[in-house]
Amino acid sequence: MAEREQDGRALTAELRSIEKDRQAELERVAARPAREAQRMLVEAEVEDARAAAAQTLRQMAESATSGSQIRAAKRIMGIAVGRFSGHDLTERPQFVIPLSDLRPGQVPPAEADLRAIEAVTNVQLSLLDGQQALRIEGLDGVGREIARRCVNRMLKRSISGPAAVTRLARGIVVDVEREALDLGRKAFSLLAIDRAHPDIVRLVGRLNFRTSYAQNQWKHSWRRGFCAA
Repeated sequence: MAEREQDGRALTAELRSIEKDRQAELERVAARPAREAQRMLVEAEVEDARAAAAQTLRQMAESATSGSQIRAAKRIMGIAVGRFSGHDLTERPQFVIPLSDLRPGQVPPAEADLRAIEAVTNVQLSLLDGQQALRIEGLDGVGREIARRCVNRMLKRSISGPAAVTRLARGIVVDVEREALDLGRKAFSLLAIDRAHPDIVRLVGRLNFRTSYAQNQWKHSWRRGFCAA
């Protein structure tokens, strides 16, 4: 065993010597170090791959503008449009609430009440034109909807006082979040897709309180999904 182990070590040393001589001969023939030759080979392979990818993209772009592809695309669009008949435009929530036509006994919300709503909804409320209107501003569509409902209920029920307004706003938050979850579930059901994480479902439902170019984003999203399915 000792002799065989010694022979094995000798063969390993010989192999290393041969490998070293082979690399030296390759470097001599290539007239450059092995690392530099390896780098050049890698760069050449990468360049060939980029050229092949560019050629593939050019072929795809050319085929996309061919007559047959255009006809196929129009056919698909026609089928998608034919699957759904409806309108995308919808009512846009009014976030400037007029206060000039209040009933007898009703008064514009006090500053303290507006600040209480702002603390819950994270939006800004300000009185305009000598308390003739109330403007609701903010990037959070859900927060603006909560504030809008809160102001309308305050005026309808003659609720005032920061504590009472805060309770009212928090109750509306619960209602709106429940509506968002229900709308998210409805969207997944309409599209016949597997239910996602509850947070994702809730986010989909919250799109109902966002608009873009007067389009309700919840309706817009599930309708586009329906046409694309």
